[in-house]
Amino acid sequence: MQTIYLDIHDDIYINHPLIACIGYFDGLHIGHQALIKMTKELKKDGFKTALITFYPDPYEVINEGKSQGHIQDFDSRLKIIETYDIDYCIVFNFSKELANLEHHLFLKGLINKLNLNTLVCGYDFTYGFKGEGNIRTLKEDAKDLFDTEVIDEVKYEGIKISSTRIRKAINDGNMPLATNLLGYDYFIRGKVIHGLGNGHRINFPTANIEFDNEIVLPRPAVYGGYIKVDDKYYEAMINYGTNPTVNKGNNMHLEVHIIDFEKDLYGHEVYVFFKSLIREEKSFKSLDELKNQLLKDREYIRENLADGNFIL
Repeated sequence: MQTIYLDIHDDIYINHPLIACIGYFDGLHIGHQALIKMTKELKKDGFKTALITFYPDPYEVINEGKSQGHIQDFDSRLKIIETYDIDYCIVFNFSKELANLEHHLFLKGLINKLNLNTLVCGYDFTYGFKGEGNIRTLKEDAKDLFDTEVIDEVKYEGIKISSTRIRKAINDGNMPLATNLLGYDYFIRGKVIHGLGNGHRINFPTANIEFDNEIVLPRPAVYGGYIKVDDKYYEAMINYGTNPTVNKGNNMHLEVHIIDFEKDLYGHEVYVFFKSLIREEKSFKSLDELKNQLLKDREYIRENLADGNFIL
């Protein structure tokens, strides 16, 4: 996959006619996957496939920096897109100037320069100033420029699959629902950093994970899941919270006890996959009481952890 970054004033022309899908694609969930699937199915000899997306988040640009949280950091999103065997990922710089373009100019000024043959989008796709461009205007704006294909609403249990619904599932700690909506296990990418060493004191070493602070996060609790280290997956006990037994402050931490693993991971990039909420976080009266609970948690995970559904 070739990734191309474009600004509104850049001149570029791709020689191959493109079949492309378009969207912000936060989460690359099952609804987004339907767009990608249609894009690949429409590919013909001599044509290339493309995914058109935006950075930074259009919501944040339009709302003066206000964030709704991202299901993945941007680099992880690009890595997921690459797994779908798309020829081009085209990333437009989403600026206020771009946001203020009238909808017909948005298409003519940006998308038409890509040698676009067909644009695939969702039924609720909007574009241009204040989202005034929609599916109704799209066919007229695209007339004599390119063909359009619209994907119908994709549902799970009778309700639309959306990034908003997935964010809520993650916030609620409902990881099975998040997995069903995403099509893979929710994960956090991060780097292992030095912690306070409290885990070693009770023979439960943990990897402390530093991560992008703009991603959507699960509710504070203990989870069962997996961690990917150097392309291998290990069962893991995951704690996201304040660790009230040993920490007095309110700072949130992501710590992972890797089951049957003893290597030094400082500085490693890892992926932490969440499968299920095991119990709420609580403060214990002593380190011995905490250790006894952790032993029970680890045994429960060993006996009950479901198979991983990894996208990366």
